[in-house]
Amino acid sequence: MWFRHSLTRSAVVEPSTSDQRRSAHRALARAWEDDPERRAWHLAQAVDAPDEGVAALVERAAVGIARRGDGPAAVAALLRAAELTPAGPERARRLAEAAYSGANITGDLSGVPGLLDDARRTAPGQGSLAAAMAGAAYLLNGAGDVDTAHRLLCGAIAGQQAPYDPADATLAEAPHTLLLVCFFGGRPDLLTGFDAAAAACPSAPELLATTRSTFADPARTSPANLARLDESIAQLAHQSDPLHIVRVAVAGAYVDRLGGCEEGLHRVVAAGRRGESIAPAIDALFLLGNHAWLTGQWPQLRQAVREGLDPCEQYHYPMLACPGNFLPACTAAVRGDRTATRGLTDRTEQWAGPRRAHAHGRRPVVDIGAAGPALNQPSRGAA
Repeated sequence: MWFRHSLTRSAVVEPSTSDQRRSAHRALARAWEDDPERRAWHLAQAVDAPDEGVAALVERAAVGIARRGDGPAAVAALLRAAELTPAGPERARRLAEAAYSGANITGDLSGVPGLLDDARRTAPGQGSLAAAMAGAAYLLNGAGDVDTAHRLLCGAIAGQQAPYDPADATLAEAPHTLLLVCFFGGRPDLLTGFDAAAAACPSAPELLATTRSTFADPARTSPANLARLDESIAQLAHQSDPLHIVRVAVAGAYVDRLGGCEEGLHRVVAAGRRGESIAPAIDALFLLGNHAWLTGQWPQLRQAVREGLDPCEQYHYPMLACPGNFLPACTAAVRGDRTATRGLTDRTEQWAGPRRAHAHGRRPVVDIGAAGPALNQPSRGAA
């Protein structure tokens, strides 16, 4: 509850009883019938015991908040939804969703293991797709464990009971995370697993199929996929979801479409500076750096790389830092600075090579036929 003056709050709210406060929140919820997010939040403050109906409303509000780009508020709403959920699989799922959002949006990798432990204690033996997604994001971005993340996600998607629910937002999100894993792995067998998993997800968005074509196999992409991509890029001016903006830019990265994504990517970067979407902002900075490299704007490249590497170190995202080392290595190479080039590429290979993250490990480019070309480009995005 908000008041025009802080003394009013002290005079009215502080002496009130918990029952009076809950009653006030119920009245406010009725007043905000036309604003689902505010209504859900007031209802959440009006209950003093788990309530699945209210928890579902708060979770729905969290989705809207995330699409506006406010990652911390979305995670807070998901955690509140979990608190309001009766003990069992649904509470575990919402805890896992909060963990996934923390890893993929807010930069809170350190909080993922604790939330997943809470989820396991809430529903022992009840593994969920949401938990697999959070675990995969943690393994990939933190430890760089490509193969385990791939097995975890493929197994979780394959383990979903048929018939699949087309309205299942988690099932629609999972292939995006899996495609990201495949990119970092840079191996054809991983994409084969992705294709099988994606075929089992009827609710997967159209952008996923476009990205599979333009990002994983750009040499063979069809005019129809390029047309759909151009439509998505044209709609970025009206888009606030940082993950969606970055994913569209990723789809355009290898087919010379990054120029049309610049304005949207700069908005994601601005949200990252406000602390609202750390991981997408890192991706956006390196995508902008990639565009600067391809268009000869080296001062902008250096600025994007510097700004992107700082949060990689602060939030412990070593995998995301690989493009930040790749881009300056490119400029060093064309300047003939072999020492700098070797130092940057060795640093990346020493980390990525043992983890079989071939997108950033130094190796010959291999034609992988129908599965697409080697995925060894600099920027990954939240694919």
